[in-house]
Amino acid sequence: MTVSLAQTSVWYLRLGCEPDPTGASGIGDVAPLLDTRATPWGAMTYVRPALRMPETPPEWALPSAPPGSGSAAWA
Repeated sequence: MTVSLAQTSVWYLRLGCEPDPTGASGIGDVAPLLDTRATPWGAMTYVRPALRMPETPPEWALPSAPPGSGSAAWA
């Protein structure tokens, strides 16, 4: 399946749901949506994948690494 982020945004806007910025009170506690992992630069906090699939859970197997730290070979 191919999905266009731009077309998804257009679809959302065409629904007619316009947020009321005057009623915004903040986003609340986002801690349950975050995860942290060690990297060569220290701890990195990132937003967990929003999609959950039982057979193929999304994950990042490797953390960010400095440029040139990997070998120039096919895995």
